[in-house]
Amino acid sequence: MPHKPYNPKAENNKQLADSHRIFHSWIANLRKSKKDKYGSYTIEDIWNMHRLGKEEMQRRRINHNKVDPFLDAEKMPTVKLSESVNPKLAQIHGGLDSFVLIPDFVCVVGGTAEGREDTEDIDVVIKSANRNTEIESRIAEQPAFKKIFPSLHIIYDKSGSHGLHAAAYDLVLVKREQPTIQQPEYSFPLFGAAPEKARLPGDSTGLTAYLHRDGDECKTMTADGEEIPEFPQVRTEALKIEKPMTFILAGYLDSDGKFAVRDIFRWNSTELVESSEIDRQFFLDKFLWTENIYRFPQHIEMEFEEKIQLMKPFQPLKTRSGYGEFEFNKLDELINKWAVLYFKSNKAIAVQPKFDGHRITWNKSGSEVKGFTEDKKRNRAPNLPEISEEIRKLAPKELILDTEVILKDEDGKFLPRHKGMAIVAAKGEVRNAVAFVHDCLWYDKPINELPYSERMDMLKKAIPKDTEWLKVSPTWYVKNDKELRDAAAKASKFPTSEGGMFKVADSPYTLSGRTPFWAKWKMIKELTVKVIGIRRKVVSGKPTDTFLYRGAFLKDKSLEPFYSQHILGPKDMQEESEWEMGLGFKRGRPGDQAYAETYGSNVKAKIGDLLTVLPIHILKFQGKDGKERFAWMFPRVRNVETAKDKPDSLEDVEGIVAMSEGSAKMKLEDFLINLTEDMFPITIEEVQE
Repeated sequence: MPHKPYNPKAENNKQLADSHRIFHSWIANLRKSKKDKYGSYTIEDIWNMHRLGKEEMQRRRINHNKVDPFLDAEKMPTVKLSESVNPKLAQIHGGLDSFVLIPDFVCVVGGTAEGREDTEDIDVVIKSANRNTEIESRIAEQPAFKKIFPSLHIIYDKSGSHGLHAAAYDLVLVKREQPTIQQPEYSFPLFGAAPEKARLPGDSTGLTAYLHRDGDECKTMTADGEEIPEFPQVRTEALKIEKPMTFILAGYLDSDGKFAVRDIFRWNSTELVESSEIDRQFFLDKFLWTENIYRFPQHIEMEFEEKIQLMKPFQPLKTRSGYGEFEFNKLDELINKWAVLYFKSNKAIAVQPKFDGHRITWNKSGSEVKGFTEDKKRNRAPNLPEISEEIRKLAPKELILDTEVILKDEDGKFLPRHKGMAIVAAKGEVRNAVAFVHDCLWYDKPINELPYSERMDMLKKAIPKDTEWLKVSPTWYVKNDKELRDAAAKASKFPTSEGGMFKVADSPYTLSGRTPFWAKWKMIKELTVKVIGIRRKVVSGKPTDTFLYRGAFLKDKSLEPFYSQHILGPKDMQEESEWEMGLGFKRGRPGDQAYAETYGSNVKAKIGDLLTVLPIHILKFQGKDGKERFAWMFPRVRNVETAKDKPDSLEDVEGIVAMSEGSAKMKLEDFLINLTEDMFPITIEEVQE
């Protein structure tokens, strides 16, 4: 049954005001419930009745003080109620005017302005100090100018024209017809991987981490979007911060379980990845910091002696900072820019694995043992009893050892650094931790000023081969390009190794904190794969801009997927149903070999696109069906690959396997079975022979 037409003229002033309030109430309820009708009234019915009532109120000069962006639009909006602007924004917009920002912003000058018939070009002055190619192209496209393009000369002057001129444009701010809330495209999604522009450099103060909060949800994560479960007190305190309710903070988790904040990349709905550092620091200034979340840099000031002292902490030595000088991603660059300088001088270089662990310097004096962490210089010896006891039993009465400590899981496999935070943070005892010793600085007396090769000789003498929790770092001495490459390949295959450390054999261990006589190579392996599966990450029921991918390479002219060593079970089916798979590739079922997938990334790709993926390792294994399979480890997505027209081949994959085989998943015991004398520290004299 049709509604009786609304006639506001028949209502007295009180009835008219009540009707107006009711229309606003109905729209508010519809916006909240996301329905199309209020009873039998459609949204259009309500909008039309409100328009009639508003006109009558204005005619009677009754104050119209209730504003709604939907109801008060000049014509009925086509947007949904849920997309309408909030009332406050509508009030602001209602009072806005268009206005001239810069008069005479674009002026025609020269012979054209003077009216000369012989002029063959047009000179234009833009009142700005900075060039704007967008404005230039828009001017050049205008029909009046396009006829004489490219004889159009554009000059920039922030004070404008200084001679005879004709104004062509004012720079104007024009009011939009109707404001609408628009969701931004985030390059750094909540609870997702950090884009390259938001990746912090490594720092000795602790583990690089990102603190994400969205309302009542809070997580600490790595740059690759992997959750860090340790230090719940940081997340608890983050949830107590009153403003803002949504943020992404970047910084370092230290061994005290505190989060040192260095940067911010999200404040409520505003992403700050592309903002200047000054602007980002402005937002950090607005935070009220807590006990365990503080502004970087805040550190314990410690004074170190010029000479090393037993049982006292000092700053462990590291390479000088700077990629391309002392830190390298490509082995060729390390050789050509760093190692060649020492090879020309006939100097040997010691090559060791680059461990992904926690740096601890161990001190022994009689039966007393202390192990100092790198950042806070806390003594962790009581928390690592297995390592402490083996050091206590060593023959030398006094020792200082520089080590990387790595945690093993119950299966004997090594854990990455961020999963081994118990080494530096746990309050109780931590078992199954192994200390890889790569330097000896005190052997019954200070020896840090001795050449590195001699210190390694003393280390070999101090630590027997049969210790379980104390292992000497495999070390190879090299004197030329080929030997270095061979040693680097061995170093990269060691469990948890990320590449290699390179130390000039005759260099001392100074207390300066940084040395030019060490260099670091971190493996980055590139692989081009074809996208065969896509899953968009969903958080709290909302799709994010984080994507995971499944990829394949070419094997005998066919696409061969990367697989996981995991067998799918019933619990995996919910996640499996979220995957969009390409033609010829089906979602997995319980009992199937699971596909491998990349880390979450903000890179957007389609089925069939080529992706550049950076895995740390690729492992060959036998699948459930007995066939040869390949699994990738820690695969980060770099970009959609446009320079190639096909994915990498089996030969390319096998090449990475040759560099990676046996490193990430290998048990230490498996490695030691194959340990040969050439992998154990040897003397410099043996190299020279």
